Amino acid sequence: MNMSTRKNWKRYGFLFFAVALPIAAYFILAERASWRPRLLMKTRAEITSLDFSPGGGVLALTSSHLLETGRNNHYVSLFDMKSHRQEKIFNTNNYYLDDVEFSSKVQLLAVSLAKSTGSSINNKGCVLLHDLHNRKQLKLIDTGNQYPSVSFVPDAEILAVATWWAGHDTKGRDIYDGSVKLYSSRTGNQLRTLSPSGIAFHGVTSSPDGKWVAAANGGKIYLWDARTGTNAGTLRLGMWKGIWDNVGSFEFSPDSRVVASSSEMTLTLWDRASGKKLWRTDKFPFFFLRFSPDGKTLATTTEDTVIHLWNWRTKQHLRRLTTTPLGAKTQIISLTFNPDGNYLIAGDQEGHVVQWRVK
Repeated sequence: MNMSTRKNWKRYGFLFFAVALPIAAYFILAERASWRPRLLMKTRAEITSLDFSPGGGVLALTSSHLLETGRNNHYVSLFDMKSHRQEKIFNTNNYYLDDVEFSSKVQLLAVSLAKSTGSSINNKGCVLLHDLHNRKQLKLIDTGNQYPSVSFVPDAEILAVATWWAGHDTKGRDIYDGSVKLYSSRTGNQLRTLSPSGIAFHGVTSSPDGKWVAAANGGKIYLWDARTGTNAGTLRLGMWKGIWDNVGSFEFSPDSRVVASSSEMTLTLWDRASGKKLWRTDKFPFFFLRFSPDGKTLATTTEDTVIHLWNWRTKQHLRRLTTTPLGAKTQIISLTFNPDGNYLIAGDQEGHVVQWRVK
């Protein structure tokens, strides 16, 4: 290298690094900033469930907090994602609000309510159908003494309701009951019963293509054809390291071909059609889970303030998110993506509703 070439290299090399390094630093800092949690709202109530309207403009949430009188106040709110205004549309001191879900076809919101009186026989459960257009209660589906969970069947005026009840017989032995039923979301009338009797179901979900309904009991996920009501198989967790594993949160993938479930021990994914396990891991305790709308990412929560993002196809852990930079200290108990998959929203036991930009 001659003297002239060496001088030119130093001159242009310096210019290159002078320009490239700030640009690289900008993108690194921007990437880090994009994964920082943003506080959408803070209430005095734990956020028990979250769901977006089909267009993504409104976030529905159910929450609960203890009043100074010693009674619990439970309410359903609609949070406008643009104005950040919160509107309470329903509240009660008597019922615990568990599930909230938007209908994809009409402007309906379904909320499951459960009331405990201290006696399992006198417990009360019901499902509220709320007309969002006219801001009024449309129907109330009575589930008797059984606690309900709800899921709209997409592109159909059908609501799936799973219930559970636990009590004792005359000899003090534990007994359980429940059902999975389909209702008309327009009239509130029962259409059919899917499940066998004597099984307590602690959750229900519908596939995005509207063809399947799934409900969980213990270590099993039962599947039905949403149109005909026929049984479509059972997914079984079985044992893990000598301990029976129980289903916690569960969901269909966006293409309806995969079912994912979480438990305190494992994360498990099945092929829906064959029932074959595609992946099972016990890397963390798993509580709640959600697929991203494009189906590429699976978000899972742990027993604290942490969310893990996974590429479930490659079984690769992508990222760890946490609410602690916002001062949160309690467990995340609700989770959802917005419809375009750009944002992940979580709610915790202290009333934080937190947002991350994930793509």
